[in-house]
Order: sequence, then structure tokens, then C-alpha cells
Amino acid sequence: MRLPLKFLPRMSQLIAEAIGALVMLGIGIAFFSDLASPDDFQHAGGFIAWLRGNPLAFVFMLASIGLLLFGLGWFTVAVINLVSGSPFNYLIVDRFGVTYRNFWRENRYSWKDLGPVQAFNLGVWQGRSSQRRHWIVADTIGTEAGGGRGPFWSNPEGTLRIPAAVYLGGGMLIGTLDLATNDAAGWLEELRQLARIDRLETEDMPPPPDCFRRPIEIDIAAPDAHAVPQERPDRGAGPTVER
Repeated sequence: MRLPLKFLPRMSQLIAEAIGALVMLGIGIAFFSDLASPDDFQHAGGFIAWLRGNPLAFVFMLASIGLLLFGLGWFTVAVINLVSGSPFNYLIVDRFGVTYRNFWRENRYSWKDLGPVQAFNLGVWQGRSSQRRHWIVADTIGTEAGGGRGPFWSNPEGTLRIPAAVYLGGGMLIGTLDLATNDAAGWLEELRQLARIDRLETEDMPPPPDCFRRPIEIDIAAPDAHAVPQERPDRGAGPTVER
């Protein structure tokens, strides 16, 4: 196995995201249809008359529209991630650093700019779910320590924050995700140490731990060494005229 390697979220995580988004979309549709059904408008004598008679319901209708749109957007992204190779969530590791992409943006972190890569595990009462409690973190040089205490959706430029539960399989036993997070962070730290002494070659690279989903080897198009460069015409030389 050679670098660069692309890691995708676990399939169970992608399916769970699609199911959660579908539930959210269904709740939004149900709320909207209950608050703003065509029958209610007809009995009230039109939308304006219904609005005058139900000013508070209009506020809830706006909230249900927001919930519906949020669920629709979330479901669309989740389905695209599920069927198209997760273009909005991935992790790429190469000889020069780490690229982490979530829905909000993509950040690039150079090995030589990153500090130690380590596991950051919050306690049960500190995180609201396993996705937010287990992180792989590393701060860049000159950045204040960020850890895993930021919002779960954030992707800061100065701190590498990888949600472990999205990419790692921890099994069903208690504490296995902690071990998987430590293994993954240790592997990335080993790569960082090799890169800092310019020894991150294919033969030196340790294999990724089994807790990751099987990575994808990215092919890098190399220039053709046998290609003959085309000669550029000399613009200064004019046409030769025979006399």
C-alpha cells in the first residue's frame, strides 16, 4: 500500500446519516402539512384571512419550513455521500500532509506544520454522543491548543480535528472506540515523525490500522519521460525566400 491514501467514512455512518436526514425531512413535512394545509386556508377564506386569525401559527409555519428545508438539504448531501463516494466527507493522507474535508470546507495540513497527533477522548458527561467525544487532533505551529472542545461541525484551519466515530470502527464493546482512536492517532503520529526526517517513502510507511475502512489508493499521473517535447517555431526568423 502506498501514499496517497483516501479514507472514507464508515458505511454504517453514511447509512445512519441518510436515515437521520430522512427522519428530519419527514418531521418537517408533517409539521408543515399540519400547520398549513389547503383545507385550513379554504375554510378560513384564503391565506390572508387564515393569517389574520392565526398570527401565532404563522410563526410555527415558518419554523416548520426551515425544518423542512434543513432536512431536505441534509438528506440530499447524505444521499450524495452514500452513492457517490462521499465527496463531502473524506480524509487524504500523503507524503506532504493531511487533507480533511467535511461538509463546510476542506483544509490542508502539512506534516512539518503539525504538532503531535494524539487521541482526544472526552468523558461521558462532556460529549453528547460518541461522535463528539472521540477525536484525533493536532494543532499547527503557532496555534493555540484547540483540542476537541469546539462545535462538532467545525473544521478550523489551525487545528486538525477528525471525528473518530465517523471514520473508525470500534465494535460493540465498551472502550473499543477509545482503543481504535489511539491506534489511528498513533499511526498518523508515526507518519508525521517520518515526514519530518524526510523518510516517508513507500517502503518506510507503516500500514494503516484495521480500524479504518479500507483506504483507496489515489493514482498520481506522472509525466511521460519518453515524450518528445515539441519544438517551438522561431518567431524571429522570417520565411526563407529563394531568389
